[in-house]
Amino acid sequence: MAVQVQVKDTVKTAVTECTQCSNICLQTITYCLKEGGEHIQPAHIQSMMDCAVFCQVTVSFLLRESDEFTNDVCSTTAEIAAKCAQRCEEFEDDQQMAACAAACRKAAEACRQIVSGF
Repeated sequence: MAVQVQVKDTVKTAVTECTQCSNICLQTITYCLKEGGEHIQPAHIQSMMDCAVFCQVTVSFLLRESDEFTNDVCSTTAEIAAKCAQRCEEFEDDQQMAACAAACRKAAEACRQIVSGF
């Protein structure tokens, strides 16, 4: 018999948005490596790597209902995701980069919602 746990909508949203953000950041890193040129600037690649990892950590904290550091983790993830979005938006007229930026913005906002209500 499976045990079902009630999860707040804000937590569900953050888990979904952070998972999607992590996935698209990883996919976009591969895209950037194939594109070359300005797309492979070390700071840009590092930003997407950091965002992907912190989003994964956030999901882990939220799913485990880890109270002690969740605010700190979500706050940091919001900052990292917002910075990643800014860097991705520098690539105008690039659909992959725009999609990555949008996912990062959604994850950042979802993390801010957790911090404001946690």
